[in-house]
Amino acid sequence: MAGLVIGSLVFGTLADRLGRQKLLSWTYLQLAVAGSCAAFAPNFPTYCACRFLCAMAVNGINCNSLTLSLEWLPIHARPGLGLLFGLFPSLGQLILAGGAYAIPQWRHLQLMVSLPFFGFFICSRFFIESALWFSTSGRLDLALKTLQKVAQINGKQEEGAKLSMEAFLTSPTSHKPEYLVLSRAGIDGRVPREILGPGLCLPRQVLQATLQKDLPMSQGHPSMLQLLCCPVIRRLSLCLLPLCFTIFFSFYGIIMSLQTLGMDIYLIQILFGIVDLPFYFLSFRTTKSLGRRRNQMGTMVVSGLCIMACALVPLDRLFLRITMAVLGKGCISASFNSLYVYIGELYPTVVRQRGLSLMMILANVGSTVSPLLAMTAEIYPPLPLLIYGAVPMAASSITVLLPETLGQPLPNTVQEIENRWKKKSRQKKEEQQMVPLRPRQKTEVDSEY
Repeated sequence: MAGLVIGSLVFGTLADRLGRQKLLSWTYLQLAVAGSCAAFAPNFPTYCACRFLCAMAVNGINCNSLTLSLEWLPIHARPGLGLLFGLFPSLGQLILAGGAYAIPQWRHLQLMVSLPFFGFFICSRFFIESALWFSTSGRLDLALKTLQKVAQINGKQEEGAKLSMEAFLTSPTSHKPEYLVLSRAGIDGRVPREILGPGLCLPRQVLQATLQKDLPMSQGHPSMLQLLCCPVIRRLSLCLLPLCFTIFFSFYGIIMSLQTLGMDIYLIQILFGIVDLPFYFLSFRTTKSLGRRRNQMGTMVVSGLCIMACALVPLDRLFLRITMAVLGKGCISASFNSLYVYIGELYPTVVRQRGLSLMMILANVGSTVSPLLAMTAEIYPPLPLLIYGAVPMAASSITVLLPETLGQPLPNTVQEIENRWKKKSRQKKEEQQMVPLRPRQKTEVDSEY
């Protein structure tokens, strides 16, 4: 847990300074080397040091891969990103359970799960840095080169060759500004299809103005404490903090309570990995139809009910007890996966990685406190599961304070976030001030007709 916290703090700050792709490649290499060294550790302190470095790298991989993917994907594909980020860990859990059963020697198992990351490191060298990160950092020339490289990969060499700072920052034929293309796949549809396909774009005046307004945020590289001094970031973080804490708290609590279910540890791991898959697909569908916020609230409430039901089921009814446990774990896993993408969509590009890392740091506090709650079983055996279920249900109401991100482009600057909050509050005031029209009462004259 200490490695996860330190990894979020270090790699979150460096990713906003040095870029997403560089840090992602480094964390792949660090995990491969540290994991392989742990398999040959001669003593326990050396093993702990290697595992500490592995935990640091794992959090860096999770955050950087999510951010880099979000900043290149279009709006309609972002729910699918959450689905992929849920499916592959579940498949990995199934493989790990089978591998641990087939390979009893822990050194061989540790080496087996570490060596593939050398291949991931080699592949990550071919990843393309986020053009959004380049643009918000003020390096528009590198953003342009990145877009030209993407155009070449997509087989649009001629359109990519036409891209230039002069062509896309000023329009020679009209007074309206052309748009700077920042993505290949079309987030708001304002870019002509013949350029790179529909793409995320920013007008020249907006880009220059927001860069000027967010100069301390983008070029000064503020610390995480300085981020909280910004009112809109502070409000957003205070709303997300209880959600991250409670989901991690219940997620790790139900996993560490596996031994109370009276079932083989290998079989329950496989069962938990399988049951997550349909919940990820269900969360994917509900997100597209109901939105990110309603899906987040629903999964937290249902998971809390299932975990509390598991606590109240008698021990002799093992099948019903396991059913409630896997349903609760599946819902909390879907909620955890949805929240991960939701955080990335809420924070602006200039502080997205640091905001996501800050939430992961505070969320790991919940996963650290979670095992300590098991001691309350001495007072009342079902009490730990009752608390694991009640906490997410109580925190689910906080989601109503967060804005909906379904169908919205990613915010690039803090000013955009402030404008969205102001627009939302203005619309609420207008709705409250509106007087509903009363139906006109029927008169005697009307009855004659």
